[in-house]
Amino acid sequence: MAATRWGFVQGMTKNIYRPMMAAKEPIMKFKSGQFQSGQIVMTRGVNDLVADNGKFAAHVYQSLKRHLAGDWGDVCAEDKMANESALRRGDRIMSVYKNDRLPVVWVITEWNRSATTILLPEEY
Repeated sequence: MAATRWGFVQGMTKNIYRPMMAAKEPIMKFKSGQFQSGQIVMTRGVNDLVADNGKFAAHVYQSLKRHLAGDWGDVCAEDKMANESALRRGDRIMSVYKNDRLPVVWVITEWNRSATTILLPEEY
């Protein structure tokens, strides 16, 4: 899973993401009530769709907000329980977000909370 290091910038426009490689610190990190996000990155496929489709960009943003709030989206009951356990044990957290008219988005936070990656299922 090769992720391009891109970060959120203000607004929901084509310029919402910019390369993070030049920055000494990540553009955005979150600490929700549940867990730290680490550096937020997305794959090239997600980035390309975000740049071309404002509705998909909003879907990605809402998916990330839900993930960080502990709403695991459209995962099965077993995966929800695994995520709840991962919060306590420090394992990887994975969420799935579906929208009838847009591609499915996966959001994965690494076990060590160093990064949260937004990707398409086919990019895993």
